[in-house]
Amino acid sequence: MVLLFALVGMMTGAGLETAGLALAATGSEPGNLILSPASGPATSTPTWSTTDGCPAGHQGSAEVSEFNSNGTLASRISVTVNSGLTAAFRGTFDGKIGAMLRVTDIKKGGKVEFAVGCYSLEGGTGSVVFVQSTMVTLSSSGTSYTTSSSGTSGTGTQVEAALIAGVCGLAVAVAGIAWYRRRNLSQDQRELAGSR
Repeated sequence: MVLLFALVGMMTGAGLETAGLALAATGSEPGNLILSPASGPATSTPTWSTTDGCPAGHQGSAEVSEFNSNGTLASRISVTVNSGLTAAFRGTFDGKIGAMLRVTDIKKGGKVEFAVGCYSLEGGTGSVVFVQSTMVTLSSSGTSYTTSSSGTSGTGTQVEAALIAGVCGLAVAVAGIAWYRRRNLSQDQRELAGSR
């Protein structure tokens, strides 16, 4: 019984913590992908730029990709940039931002990550690392978007919430163990009183 309480508590916390961490940013440089304009109607086609270049070994080409809310890749969404990747660079998207977001699992009022994939070879081929990124939020009406760095977009809050959930799960396990011991102590006292 003690093990059951402990397992339930810990599994609940661990499961929620894993869910929170799955939403963590994919790009290693949150906020270093800039959309211009940074906000506007979902029918617009912004351009994008980075604040720095791709890392050594991955300067063959670059493309922006979008990710689902659970961190899985949804689609590549930009024209490939094949040169000038040692310093800050820029590019264009494949279409309107609303249409691109529809490829992801985003809900109205939700957010997903856009991240630059830096590839080792030209044409978006070879090995890839995701570097510069930004979070894109769809308005509650679904008619406009805004951008923010991953670090301030709520991803950190989700991880914090998951950690709190893990602590709560541990508290449930401890409370269950205390209840079980108290119940056994009361039962032992009753048996002792009955034997007198």
